[in-house]
Amino acid sequence: MHKRLVSNSRIYRFFIIPWVVMLCYINLPLLFNLNKPKDNGSLILQLAVSLVFAIIGYFFFRFFDREKIIAYDSEYLYIKSKNMDEKIPLINILSMKMKPFHLNKMYRWKLVYKEGNGLEKSVSFFPRAFYVNFQEFRELILKKNATADVQKLFYGPFQVDKATN
Repeated sequence: MHKRLVSNSRIYRFFIIPWVVMLCYINLPLLFNLNKPKDNGSLILQLAVSLVFAIIGYFFFRFFDREKIIAYDSEYLYIKSKNMDEKIPLINILSMKMKPFHLNKMYRWKLVYKEGNGLEKSVSFFPRAFYVNFQEFRELILKKNATADVQKLFYGPFQVDKATN
């Protein structure tokens, strides 16, 4: 049975819809001359602010659209993305380290693994809320590959890790 490491955050990509509705509500009257601005300065400012919102919304959509679903069982790591599925033996995992980026006390982790042809690849992910299945996965990596570089877990100033390298 597969256990998920990450939450499915691809649904958040649809949070862009209210932004698009807001931009259309603001700019459509201007484009069809239904609401004429008093001067060109306010028109340029309004269009510039709308352009900034559109760019931020685009990158928000792209960020959540590229998230991957990562699961594991006792022998393999499964990475499912929009375009492909990968099945990696746990023996091929080389390292798992915390990245400095975090969001609401959820740290992004980087997992480096070796493919069958010897190429190293990596995947970054946010663990599920409350780090469900995360500690078990870390211990399983160390059990399957004793040479793997797996970072210890820290919550604030306290180390709560039982796994060792």
